[in-house]
Amino acid sequence: MFERTDINLTPVWPWIMYGDGYMAQVISIVPDKDVDGQEVYKIVIIPTKELAKKHNLTLENLDQRNLSIKFEYPRDMVIPLSNDPSFPVYFCFLNVMGEDCPSTESLTGKIETEKIIGLRKIIQLLKSENAYLTEKLEKASSNVREFIKDDIMGPAKELNQSIMNQMLNQGQGRPQ
Repeated sequence: MFERTDINLTPVWPWIMYGDGYMAQVISIVPDKDVDGQEVYKIVIIPTKELAKKHNLTLENLDQRNLSIKFEYPRDMVIPLSNDPSFPVYFCFLNVMGEDCPSTESLTGKIETEKIIGLRKIIQLLKSENAYLTEKLEKASSNVREFIKDDIMGPAKELNQSIMNQMLNQGQGRPQ
């Protein structure tokens, strides 16, 4: 029988990949609650050189015993990519500093939520405009004279007055 000796199933430290593409080795990841009662993961990592350089994590920031650093992220922002006990991998939708990453906003639904909010504002505006126009239509249908007097002739008079004022002002500014 053929035996492979190059396969080693002993567990290694888990890894975490951040939304900006950088990675770190995870020393511990513990579900907990923060001071506000929000569910979080308290994570201790050893940053890669690239991650430390990108986010200016200097030796002063790191625990001198094992060069680790502690972070806290909302539980919804960290998901396991692999449940493999010999090589667990996590994904964090944020960067290591806990800031949003543009590349992962669509994955978290942030972009869609902002679109929905914008569309709701447009719908409310259209409803208001529709109510205004419906009121004007009802007024025009029930009392044509009053509608013409108030809603057509009134604004026309104001526009005419505005044009006359502009013409007078332009006429005064010219040399004679």
